[in-house]
Amino acid sequence: MKREIPASVRLFPAPFTAVLLGLFACASFGILNSFAQDAPPAASESTGGGKAIIILDASGSMWGQIDGKYKIEIAREVIGDLMQSLNPDLELGLMAYGHRRKGDCTDIELLIPPAKVDRKAFLDRVMGIMPVGKTPLTAAVEQAAEVLKIEENPASIILISDGLETCDRDPCALARALAAKGVAFKAHIIAFDLTSQDAETIRCLADETGGQFLPAQDAASLRDALEMAVTAAAEPMKPAMPEEILDPATVKAPDSVPAGSVFQVEWEGPDNQGDYVTIVPKTAEDRDYGNHAYTR
Repeated sequence: MKREIPASVRLFPAPFTAVLLGLFACASFGILNSFAQDAPPAASESTGGGKAIIILDASGSMWGQIDGKYKIEIAREVIGDLMQSLNPDLELGLMAYGHRRKGDCTDIELLIPPAKVDRKAFLDRVMGIMPVGKTPLTAAVEQAAEVLKIEENPASIILISDGLETCDRDPCALARALAAKGVAFKAHIIAFDLTSQDAETIRCLADETGGQFLPAQDAASLRDALEMAVTAAAEPMKPAMPEEILDPATVKAPDSVPAGSVFQVEWEGPDNQGDYVTIVPKTAEDRDYGNHAYTR
């Protein structure tokens, strides 16, 4: 007996992110919805290849599995792939949390300060990260911001997290404080194997700083998300511009498909880096996401 669940296909323009051909159907769906998002104002002008720190979640939950592979292994492989195509002008650092001690909210370590990348040394440090502890992601972002001296230099933080804050800090409050201090700062947030509801608790870090929010559900989407975040971090800051109001996006897809099938989606409207198409229940909130894929 075929099971059908009412659902809708939605197109999210960046910075949350809009096309996809060959989307995998988790359920049959009906009504199509599309959403447009105002583009964030650009930061002040600067030159150079940019400076960034990747913060890697090494809490115990990274031993969870996706398609039979540990999430920490997926993250290591994706970062290894990134090393092969990294912009040589980007100064990149590495920070981890939860990788040394259980139950310790101070277990945050800057493994590599931001600098032109020694690919082998960088990958060696990534391969040595072993998940064990808690998720002090707010304090990690705060420490990375201090290292990058946000108020003086164009800088980005790229957070890869599969969990929520577990050390009694408010990432949204920190995001507002950093945005008030740092003109040329962006936080790109990669929500790795997080539900859309859980991701809302850290999405604000991107929203408040003009960064990208990039969901990732498996190795392929994590690779896409990290490439987009690193590309954005390497781009010179642009002069401040007025906010751009994007035209509404529209999505076309079949009225119904069997669960588990692959189907075609067409769209009109924005197609920026970081845009994605997602399938969600009809009752989902506007920014909810489910099975999804990036448009480019």
